[in-house]
Amino acid sequence: MIPTRIHRFATTTLLGAVACGLAVGLAACDGGSTQAAATPTAARTPTAVSTPAPKAEPRQVPVTKREQKPPAPPTQVTGPAADYTAGFPESWYYPDRRTGRRYAHLAELEGNPAPAFQLRDWIGSPQTMDDLEGKVVVIDFWATWCRPCMAAVPKNVKLVEKFRDRGLAFIGIHDNRRGYQRMAQAAQQLGMNYPVGIDDGGVSQKAYRVTYWPTYTVIDHNGIVRAAGLMPHTVEKVVEALIAEREADLG
Repeated sequence: MIPTRIHRFATTTLLGAVACGLAVGLAACDGGSTQAAATPTAARTPTAVSTPAPKAEPRQVPVTKREQKPPAPPTQVTGPAADYTAGFPESWYYPDRRTGRRYAHLAELEGNPAPAFQLRDWIGSPQTMDDLEGKVVVIDFWATWCRPCMAAVPKNVKLVEKFRDRGLAFIGIHDNRRGYQRMAQAAQQLGMNYPVGIDDGGVSQKAYRVTYWPTYTVIDHNGIVRAAGLMPHTVEKVVEALIAEREADLG
């Protein structure tokens, strides 16, 4: 007969070998734990600890500063318009918040013949560009819902009073989308001394490239757009200069 202790040792060893053999197909077999179970009285053999391979140092990628775009150059007006726009500082115009400079799409109007406008529901005598030939013309795109527009009306009234007898014509074109129902009331309350009307279908707004209110456009006595997008307090300066030109041409 095989002693009980030897029998148990052989049986345990056999079971451990079988278990390890079965485990090989699934994962790496931990031999140290199997041996410890088979020989509880024997000293454990230290399990070899594999030293992990040193991690590769991350490749240093040079950090480049983000390229900064140079500031946008001042609006350049070329061709015939260059002769007309000289002398009107850029600070006289509403600035484009994106660029800090005046709106380029309005500057492109300058130096070109003034587009026709089309209004309805006139208050005052209806006008066309043909009717205004030979005069300095101010066109004010405004609306009753626009506070700066309403605040500027007294300046418009004084401007007309000052230069009407010297060849100035003034036209107010109201936004066709909203607020026009109060146009007649506003004209009466504010004492508008110039004709106003509602932009018919937005035709005039599109022709004059209006994207904000108020938009002032000033046309000289030759029918050429000389300034578009002026701030209300600078309109008189342009009008005064163009009236002087007109009087000089007429002798």
